[in-house]
Amino acid sequence: MRAHLVLVVLIAHLVSFASSLSQGSLVVDDNGTQLTYTDSGAPSGSQSYTTIFAVHGMGFNGGIFSKIQALAPTRRFRIVAVNRRGYAGSTPLSTFEQNVILNGTAEQRSEFSQTIGVELLMFMDTFIQQHDIPVFNGDRNSDGGVALLAWSIGNMAGLAAVAHIVDVPEATQSRLAARLRTFIMQESSSNALGLPAPPQNWVPLDISDPTIPAAHQYTAFAQWVSAYFDHGNLSSKDPNVISWVVPSSFTPFTVFNMSRSQYDSIVDTTDNPALDADQLALTSALEANYRASNFNSTLRSILPHMENWFITGTRSASFGPYCIWVVEDDNAAAGGGFVNFKTIDGVNHLMHWDFPELSVSVYQSMIFS
Repeated sequence: MRAHLVLVVLIAHLVSFASSLSQGSLVVDDNGTQLTYTDSGAPSGSQSYTTIFAVHGMGFNGGIFSKIQALAPTRRFRIVAVNRRGYAGSTPLSTFEQNVILNGTAEQRSEFSQTIGVELLMFMDTFIQQHDIPVFNGDRNSDGGVALLAWSIGNMAGLAAVAHIVDVPEATQSRLAARLRTFIMQESSSNALGLPAPPQNWVPLDISDPTIPAAHQYTAFAQWVSAYFDHGNLSSKDPNVISWVVPSSFTPFTVFNMSRSQYDSIVDTTDNPALDADQLALTSALEANYRASNFNSTLRSILPHMENWFITGTRSASFGPYCIWVVEDDNAAAGGGFVNFKTIDGVNHLMHWDFPELSVSVYQSMIFS
């Protein structure tokens, strides 16, 4: 009974905090493009903290990070959840941009990807200037600086940002170079990196199963991707041990733990996830961003403090456990030491919602390592 009461009080606190998050938007280019965000704020009475810019995935807006934002002030973090284009009030993709994604030349598609990355960089730089975010002194055990956390298909934007650090004004580049200490790739799929999906890959979308009615695909996806899966021995790196399609029958999906109001405010099943899925066709640009952000020593030298991580959960949807193997192999082929890896036992794709305390501790272990 006591444990139940504590849980009720904790949930009430998290719900109350989520409603009190600071909200805003920043203009990120001369065209008036805006990205909206929520901000946990600087820890009270503390001059020493680290800022995390968190980028959401497909079908879930930045509200999916509200639980870790609630914990941020007590962990010397400031967490800013950025809404990508089209989500939660951020400027939608234009008709021209949508056409480039579907029908553009290789050059146009590369320019579009660059634009998405530069927009995120300019958001971070503008926020840094407005809030006087401190520099990172190079001591991994100290506070200060910023981390970039890209989750799921949000890695398309995160990787584009790091890859195009050379395409922002020199002053912006300098400010980010003095602050960006960690880049976390959480639960990306291989095709979000511009790499092939394995033949066993399946998602409840028309790219895998055209029999699913279009009107229900992204509702089905939101459920499936938030499920828990019972994989085999993942240390074997054998694709046959992965449960590619069927979730566990014994653990509720994450979205089933949301209230109706939470679901309605966070889950997006409109055009935005469809546009995200379309961007997976930008294969060449996505792979170029992935390889530059992780394995290009010249580019990495521009961000001298940045350490890269790839993390996944042992009960996540198939693409997470598979993708970490792909990145591990690429890291080894590049000579090693470019990317660090962490697999979290027992968590699924939405770790930061179901296990916010654990998630913040995991981020701490990477940012302060």
